[in-house]
Amino acid sequence: MENEGFKGWTNRATWNVSHWLNNDEHLYSLAQSLKLVDAAQFENLCRYVWKETTPDGDELDNVDWQEIAESWRIQK
Repeated sequence: MENEGFKGWTNRATWNVSHWLNNDEHLYSLAQSLKLVDAAQFENLCRYVWKETTPDGDELDNVDWQEIAESWRIQK
């Protein structure tokens, strides 16, 4: 199921976006340089870069953007 927990995240799509943001050097640098702080900013960046899905096919509509933003605040 798409909305069940996955590796400590809300779902696979949320985990996958976090994985891409933290492991793609160019995307990570871009996110850092933009000093993103809230869920809408992360969503806007990812939709600008990928449109509707991650490079490996997870739909961005299924992402918990608040969880992404919170995880980046914790990292800093």
